[in-house]
Amino acid sequence: MARVEEGVVDQQHCPNGRCQVAIRIRQVIGGVLGCVVLVWLAACHDADPLPVTGDTKARILQRFAVAPYEFYLVIDACRADPDDPQYRPCPLQIELRASGRLLDRYPLAVPSPAAEIVRHAAGPWGAEFGRNVWASSGLSDNSALSTAARIVLMSRGVRGLLVSQQFGFEHLHQYHVLLLPQRNQLLAAWVVDDQFTYASAARTDAVPSSTLGFVRVQFNFGVYLEPPGADRVEMWQVLWNETLQRVEEVPLPRPGLPLYLVTGGAFASAAAATTASREMLRCQHDLRSVDPRNHPGLGLDTIALGEWYVHRSQAKAAARALDTCEPTPAVRLYEYGYPAWLSSAPQSSHGGRPELVRVPL
Repeated sequence: MARVEEGVVDQQHCPNGRCQVAIRIRQVIGGVLGCVVLVWLAACHDADPLPVTGDTKARILQRFAVAPYEFYLVIDACRADPDDPQYRPCPLQIELRASGRLLDRYPLAVPSPAAEIVRHAAGPWGAEFGRNVWASSGLSDNSALSTAARIVLMSRGVRGLLVSQQFGFEHLHQYHVLLLPQRNQLLAAWVVDDQFTYASAARTDAVPSSTLGFVRVQFNFGVYLEPPGADRVEMWQVLWNETLQRVEEVPLPRPGLPLYLVTGGAFASAAAATTASREMLRCQHDLRSVDPRNHPGLGLDTIALGEWYVHRSQAKAAARALDTCEPTPAVRLYEYGYPAWLSSAPQSSHGGRPELVRVPL
């Protein structure tokens, strides 16, 4: 019997998915039995046999149930590249099924460079940090690819599959797509494509469990800005607008959803902060320069070296880890958001700016 973890089929024990699958329930939340909670959404997985795709050489990597549909992350048979006989990419795709019947397919932007594909924890970009991703690598480091798929609750009753791909080595590129099932078809409701740029990077992040949608993080390298300066980070909550029937992005922070900033020092210039960030790499922290002029109400006097977080617990853990490696009063944790009483008010109604409040480590 194949081992399943968070909807993952163990290909070593069940290489073609032709076996009964026992889903191990990881958590029971609110008395709803049989649901696996992945930080921000519970998706119920049953114990049905996993079907195989039409191509017998294709393999099902992962299944997600969103009643009455099921999403499947599939790696297809590898095909020779006519321009490079040594390169045999294996297309990755999302299948939409209902009651075992194939309804639609969506090919992902980047194929796997090899048939061998394994699980490992994500880095700081692409999918949210620490999430398990499917990883594969070809003949060179630059062909390395990681792919993550997860269910997100976009609005009350609207669930979709968010897929993130990151590839490359020295220059990392990202591709993100949100797929919604509509009338037995897959709708690509939101796409962020950073395949062909070196000046920016994109990441998705989970929101707190009681919040809808997910977070988009867009990072712009300061050395590519005109004129060159501090790195620039922008963050949005991505939601589904029921009235307009489309995705919308709301800038963060917003009432009810603050951001958290971990800083590792203050500097007179962006160049000085960048130089110091290289020293921080030994602490396994990739900190970036933060210019307070890019964030209304941030209140810092000088350029800081820091990193942004959506979750307070992650930010506090990162701050403590940095303080352990680099014990200095410069390591600080801040909450950047609006007063609690504004959480239920429309952002346009108060006209205020977000505030920066220091949080004890």
